[in-house]
Amino acid sequence: MIQNLSQLYTFVVAARHLSFTKTAKDLFLTQGAVSIQIKHLEEELGFKLFLREARTISLTREGQELLQTVEPALKQIQARIEAIKSKNRDDSLVVSTLPSFAGKWLIPRILKFQGLYPDINLRIHTSDKLVDFANDKIDCAIRFGSGSYPGLFSVHLVDEFYFPVCSPDLITKEHPLEKPEDIQHYQLLHDDYAKLEGIITWEKWAEFMSISNLDFKRGLQYGQSDFVIQAAIARQGIAMARLSLVGNDLQAGLLVPAFNIPVKTDFSYYFVCPEEYKTLKKVMLFKDWIDKTMKSERDCTEKLLESNSESVLRNDGQA
Repeated sequence: MIQNLSQLYTFVVAARHLSFTKTAKDLFLTQGAVSIQIKHLEEELGFKLFLREARTISLTREGQELLQTVEPALKQIQARIEAIKSKNRDDSLVVSTLPSFAGKWLIPRILKFQGLYPDINLRIHTSDKLVDFANDKIDCAIRFGSGSYPGLFSVHLVDEFYFPVCSPDLITKEHPLEKPEDIQHYQLLHDDYAKLEGIITWEKWAEFMSISNLDFKRGLQYGQSDFVIQAAIARQGIAMARLSLVGNDLQAGLLVPAFNIPVKTDFSYYFVCPEEYKTLKKVMLFKDWIDKTMKSERDCTEKLLESNSESVLRNDGQA
């Protein structure tokens, strides 16, 4: 049995960096201390973990095999520790999500959640990167992606569709939107996030609609989906928007579908948390609430769109 488990953690960090110098910096140790810990671990194990050359190190075959077992095990241990701590600390629930989803969907509905569960203090963490649940002290997350989250508990919430929206005051009599090609008369609003694979851009929408004369490169560019939607409300142009983010604006009449021809993306919304956290009451209450709320509001938004157009959402995302 390994006598000093901290040496295993040092090994994992060193294997990640393949540098004792960077490992020492991360662990607030000297390079010599890291080297000694690795040497003692190798002596205890009875085999070499690293091949040491002039200015570089690399994992041995045995080191690679050990890393594949030790790294996920240490993460699981850390997650379990955080889960136990979470049971004993205050009733705060830290939820991580994209800034756009937080601004356009979650924050406007927080009071509804608080009304149901006043003893849970909801804290919103926003990031456009995947979080480290243990180190960042995150209880759960809402992610927009393909659904592949190895080692995590995940629940599919809703699929996502894109379609063009604009302010009802934008459309002029000179250029009514009677067919998709008529969009060329208006400025296009772009989302930088849409450059990611799986997101529907103006280019992809034009291709889907078989529009050949649309200059999809022109227009204004914004760094977040909610900025694009706000620009559309401000009559700056027509936005390619996510259905989930514009429900409130459609209900309020701030936005209208330029064309109710939604295109389904490969990305969907998922509730995600570590396996160790899924039994926490506060986490499951939030999961059940957001699952039910997103599905219910999606139904309402689709009915609103259907009432304004003969086009309806189908399972394949076509109108």
